[in-house]
Amino acid sequence: MLIQLKNYNSEHILSTETSISVDNLLRSFQERKHILLSNRSFFKQIIDEKKRVYSHNAKQVAFEAMRGQTEYSSLINLVSFYIIVDFNIIDNTTKWTENGSTVNFTVGPNYFKDSSRLQASNIIFENITDNDFYQIIVNYFSRKYKANLCNINCNPINGGGGTTKEVFERCIQNENLVLCLLDNDKKHPKGPFGSTSKAFGKEKFSKTGMVKILDVHEIESLIPLETLEFSTTNSVTRSKTINFLKSSLKNHEEIKFYFDHKKGLELKTAFELDKLHGPFWIPLLKQSRDIERSDCLDEEKCVCKESCMKVDGLGENILSKSIEFIQKGNLQIYTPQLPPLLESHWIEIGKLLFSWCCGPSKKTRLT
Repeated sequence: MLIQLKNYNSEHILSTETSISVDNLLRSFQERKHILLSNRSFFKQIIDEKKRVYSHNAKQVAFEAMRGQTEYSSLINLVSFYIIVDFNIIDNTTKWTENGSTVNFTVGPNYFKDSSRLQASNIIFENITDNDFYQIIVNYFSRKYKANLCNINCNPINGGGGTTKEVFERCIQNENLVLCLLDNDKKHPKGPFGSTSKAFGKEKFSKTGMVKILDVHEIESLIPLETLEFSTTNSVTRSKTINFLKSSLKNHEEIKFYFDHKKGLELKTAFELDKLHGPFWIPLLKQSRDIERSDCLDEEKCVCKESCMKVDGLGENILSKSIEFIQKGNLQIYTPQLPPLLESHWIEIGKLLFSWCCGPSKKTRLT
């Protein structure tokens, strides 16, 4: 991620106490984990100091960081999150701020006395496999905005589905900086969040943690339809579901973000959801010519014990199958056709994860 250093002076930089944090920050740059942004004077004072506060290695890293400032400073306009290290903060205060569409986490240099806080960024996913798909989205974002030379790395943490909130709380109790990425589990545009996302309430920030609840039912909602079509096992029911989605998405792209791609949708459930939250699924089902109709649909009432009408799901393993399909090709040039709303989700997620996971593109040259 980007770490911007500000409000420093020579006393700060050359202080034996502060130099521990500065040395840790330089090492994170050397290890290609984080990008340091500051005026050239910050690095110059480290390079030129004569009191041996900094090692020869640290001075060489400072030189490489200084040399890359022109290239790296432009990234600040591409990210939605970055850290600010304010040398005027002398205690362990931390602060989250939102400036328009950009989020900052501000700390003093003392926060980084613990070098473990400068390892690869901690990202909590509901399931560890999610990380593989989100990496595909980050690659797409990086290529689109010509930032694909940056090193992308993170420490993926398995939330375990229903235990995600507990995992998040454990991280922030240890004052570790962490991003928690969740889907909303909503089955209807006006419906409630699912239990996992609901556990977080409306909080965006808590201590050293940031929570991002995506406006999609599930991660499978983000898989492009063409990828689902080619990566899932061919069958009559699968073809009907794909055709239903294809035709419905032409006029109602938003349904992809509420449809349960794994389990599908039964008519009874559609009636229940629309009765509770307003018309959405029933009008779509009535318009569709790609599923077998039921008299219950026309009568707008269903008392059948077995489901008389259903859009079948594509199975529990469609995420892993999609990832496998994409990875069989050239991952670096995977460029699916994304309709407008889906692309906006990919850009938002790609930008957020790029912001948290980007590191220097080149190894520090040491002599």
